[in-house]
Amino acid sequence: MALVYSNNGPAVKSLQTRLNAAGRTRLPRLKEDADYGSLTMAGVMEFQFFCGFPTPQQDGKFGPLTDRKLAAHRTSSPPP
Repeated sequence: MALVYSNNGPAVKSLQTRLNAAGRTRLPRLKEDADYGSLTMAGVMEFQFFCGFPTPQQDGKFGPLTDRKLAAHRTSSPPP
């Protein structure tokens, strides 16, 4: 199941934490408040862009493909 705008809860908070740890961004650090608001959606879209997703897939929805890319990015990135 994908996480989308207006979702909330522990899965959203985990996503926010993971995006903050992913590094490079032009956006402000995400507030880890468990609310999938506009800034979290923008963070997901930016991550999808940086990963080279085709434009139609840069939709701000956090589904299985984005999850796999974020997991691979996290494990392959050097520590801060």
